[in-house]
Amino acid sequence: MNRMTIVVCALFGLAACTKDPRASCTYKHANPAFCFSPPEGYTAEPETKFNDGQMSMMFTAGKNSFSLNWNHSGTFEEHVESAKVHVGAIKLVAEGNLDNGGYWCHSTMPQPSGPTHLVTYFVRGKSSYVELNAGVKDEQAANAIILAGKTITVD
Repeated sequence: MNRMTIVVCALFGLAACTKDPRASCTYKHANPAFCFSPPEGYTAEPETKFNDGQMSMMFTAGKNSFSLNWNHSGTFEEHVESAKVHVGAIKLVAEGNLDNGGYWCHSTMPQPSGPTHLVTYFVRGKSSYVELNAGVKDEQAANAIILAGKTITVD
């Protein structure tokens, strides 16, 4: 069990931490080649291409959603460093480095209706990387997305 898994399990006491989340991959993307298993109940929306060439795919379940993004402008390091900047009222809850040199973090942002949980993953492959971004109100949904982020592999 890697250090990030231990931290997440210790923070959230998740029973799912006893099994390897990469054992089965439910979503495989060809170009760039990456694999991901979203939390149960989430469905993938069609891919969106932006003017700068960035690609995005939303995964939704009821009121909760998150995106996977790839083909970014800028470098992997620039994106990771920008995610590490927690300004204003945004509070860092947990963060960690991934085995492949990637990074993840969970923060909260206060809102009148209760905090929004922000979850970000940057997962590096040989020639590309994938970013996961979520902003959800439900802490249980945030915890499920944190676990799902661990399943991202990029070739």
